[in-house]
Amino acid sequence: MLKAPDSDTVRHPTIGAGFSRLVYGINQFMQDTTAPSTTKAELSVDHERLKYVTGLLGTKQQGLNTVLLGTFLFVMEAPLNWPTGWAISAAWLAGIVIFFAAWRCWIPTYYRERFGRVEPHEISAKGFGILLLVLTLLILFGRPVARGLEPLASSFLGHVHLLISDPSHQVNLTAPSFWLALFLASSLWHRRMDDRWLSFLGLLAAISVALLPIWDPGVEKLEIWKILNAGGFGLSFIAIGIDEHIVLLRALPKRVAEGADE
Repeated sequence: MLKAPDSDTVRHPTIGAGFSRLVYGINQFMQDTTAPSTTKAELSVDHERLKYVTGLLGTKQQGLNTVLLGTFLFVMEAPLNWPTGWAISAAWLAGIVIFFAAWRCWIPTYYRERFGRVEPHEISAKGFGILLLVLTLLILFGRPVARGLEPLASSFLGHVHLLISDPSHQVNLTAPSFWLALFLASSLWHRRMDDRWLSFLGLLAAISVALLPIWDPGVEKLEIWKILNAGGFGLSFIAIGIDEHIVLLRALPKRVAEGADE
């Protein structure tokens, strides 16, 4: 059973000064692992879940922030027929203010008060060196490599559009490509089974939207298809953010304040 930093128990290495506010929820989360009937495999799975949960809390890209980013992308990409005039301009300005207020203040405060705080790992000297090397290579060779790959990418995408009977390139392949990359990554690097299911379902949904005009050519004229097709990338981030937030709510069901008194 994990305890606060002022106890005799060694604290988790990924948790810093805000550890004590997370103690209760994580203890509740790991209660089953301390039972005598818990197998080694179950214990390993629970530790992986604990690592995943603390990883979510220790990053700036937490679930609701991802939802907020996805909403922004969706509004920018989706072919929504906005009215014109000073009122819509004022609404856009208010939306931008609300976006940044939620990003910088409201969402971080909610996560800190609801789940506690986990300090992320500081980047090591080796990690910083690798990051610096990658940035240097991108600056020196990124543009020439992109120019060289552009004809290949255009040719490949052109063949894909022909395969799905879309010579005019009306189908947006960004969302299917994104979910395919996530699915391959979750399968190759043995990530959580929940991640694999999410990426599989997301890929299935994105492919369904892309292939729907083959089954029913008239669907391209429907506004709902145009919105799903153009805004699929933003909707993908919304789905991922909701999933991450649900993971935290299920893993740490009680508020920090509730557990602090017990």
